[in-house]
Amino acid sequence: MKHKSKIVLVTAIGSLSGDIVIKNLINCGYKVIGCDTHPKSWIADAYNVNKFYQVPSSYEKNYLEVIIDIVQKENVGYIIPLTDPEIDVLNMNRTCFNEHVCLCISGENTIELCRNKLKSYNYLSSQNICSTIITFNKSSINFDEISFPVIGKPIRGRSSEGIMIFGSKELLYEFLITEKADNFVFQPFIDGKIITVDIIRDAEYNKCYTIPRRELIRTKNGAGTSVYVFYDKSFDTVCVKIADALKVDGCVNFEFIEDNKTGERFFMECNPRFSAGVKFSCLAGYDFIINHLNCFIGKQIDELGTYDNMYIARKYEEHITEKQNIRSNNQL
Repeated sequence: MKHKSKIVLVTAIGSLSGDIVIKNLINCGYKVIGCDTHPKSWIADAYNVNKFYQVPSSYEKNYLEVIIDIVQKENVGYIIPLTDPEIDVLNMNRTCFNEHVCLCISGENTIELCRNKLKSYNYLSSQNICSTIITFNKSSINFDEISFPVIGKPIRGRSSEGIMIFGSKELLYEFLITEKADNFVFQPFIDGKIITVDIIRDAEYNKCYTIPRRELIRTKNGAGTSVYVFYDKSFDTVCVKIADALKVDGCVNFEFIEDNKTGERFFMECNPRFSAGVKFSCLAGYDFIINHLNCFIGKQIDELGTYDNMYIARKYEEHITEKQNIRSNNQL
């Protein structure tokens, strides 16, 4: 569906993908409305958007009401959410937006499948298109089929938050008898490097492209800061098959773990949004931001040309966002 308004609401602009999303949209002639849970002076990119709003957390009851109000007030044509919890809320409330507003995320069933680690494991393991890590929940865990250490993850987790490692059957059993365990999945721990894949699928025109990177240095919350971008034809084929099976629409990211001993790559999860390091892939030569939007305006996405294998390192810059002229007591 084509929309008249070239105004895009980008949420959570303080997140790591915010910078490149805002830059590429503005460079392409879009007006960008940005929002975040933090005040403007705390967010460097709040000064790079056309207008900024501080909004409640997506966990708060009035989040959706505030977003709808911004959409109506600013005549927003497209919404691009950058975090998983916001996607969860927006996905469940699609009918709150009229036909003039496009929510730029994959379909409702795809989002639910991707956001639930047990459902995505069960589905993809049944498709037999990639290596998956055997995954249990509290009620299905089989101690005869799982080796230690065991990793526990929130079933709808984000950014490596809440991950636990259990070194023995006794420690895992102590956790399993708690209520908290009801919302966890459990997998055998694999010692390996994380591979993140930025992938875009244009369902309408049957096109799908991927750029993978091995994360060499990674923060505790799961963001790569030094990476190696590479091309692997057979791996590309696997990723395209996964995207087709999940019925992905637009840009998402896959995470794999590459076993240090065997080199086998196990699918871990699909995050139905831009990755924190999507700028790496843009630097490698493909604009995932604008092509993501193209998927929702009926425009064919660009072809992915050849690109070099490369190392890319991220650095951080400081910006003065607000000055306050306060005199000290000895100046009074």
